[in-house]
Amino acid sequence: MGLGVFRVMKATGIIMGVGAPNESKTLGKTMCAIVLTREMGFIRVYPIPAENRFPVWSEVNMEIEKGSDSRHESFKLISFSLGASIDDAGAKREILDSCVIKSGMDDPMVYQNKLRRSIFLVKPTWGDVEVTLSQKVPKVSPDDEECGWIVTQGRHWMKPYVKWVSDQGSKHSSHLGGREIYEGIRNNPHQPWNLMNNLQVMNPDFEHWMLMGNTKKDRNVWLCVHLHRLKKSVGGSIPLFSHPIIGSNSAWPYSEQKDSNVEIVDGHPTLFTMKNMTSIPSLGSIMQAK
Repeated sequence: MGLGVFRVMKATGIIMGVGAPNESKTLGKTMCAIVLTREMGFIRVYPIPAENRFPVWSEVNMEIEKGSDSRHESFKLISFSLGASIDDAGAKREILDSCVIKSGMDDPMVYQNKLRRSIFLVKPTWGDVEVTLSQKVPKVSPDDEECGWIVTQGRHWMKPYVKWVSDQGSKHSSHLGGREIYEGIRNNPHQPWNLMNNLQVMNPDFEHWMLMGNTKKDRNVWLCVHLHRLKKSVGGSIPLFSHPIIGSNSAWPYSEQKDSNVEIVDGHPTLFTMKNMTSIPSLGSIMQAK
């Protein structure tokens, strides 16, 4: 295979997050998305024309190839077709929980930066919610007449952030860069605070998962591509079916991860918490082994 020739691959997966459109001089208004595959785990696909439907929780069949984005998980999208949508809350919870990254005593951002990886999913502990408003006057796009209903990130007057804390105790303030976030702002320009109400942030009756991705230009800058939320199930969450997307590899959907997350309290790891008790052998089993 000669230089500059890339192999087109087929991939299937579930759309887990779609970034708000950005504008390119050569490609116009486009989006990127994070797709969960059984074979490769999380991958990033681009460019998706901003006028296309690419809904979260839809199954997707794709043709992809490695493009100019050198990040390990990034692929150029050649073609795609959408399949069924996953609607069962129990199945969604099963998939999300199976994708929460285990980074040991390292904060997940630190852990993925060390591995030079660019995607992870985390179940956050909330801090105070912070929303900041951009003072920059939006630029007029020459494509507004053609697709004026599509508003790119650069043309929005509001840039939302949310504060959260990792299991390891690190505090973060992350840009909410998902397409649904910016569509919510566009559709409710006079009531932007309704955005947080719709996301159920700080509502104790809801569970949240943050799908994080770094930026192409600065790999140490991470944003939330999609904020998943589900109402807590009464009496446990029992999915109607077990979705085959969940991989069998112990590190799936990542190339590498630890056995668990270790909570840090007052600067010290809490190795013996209820969260970790299931992995600790009983005294009786230890004595029998001797």
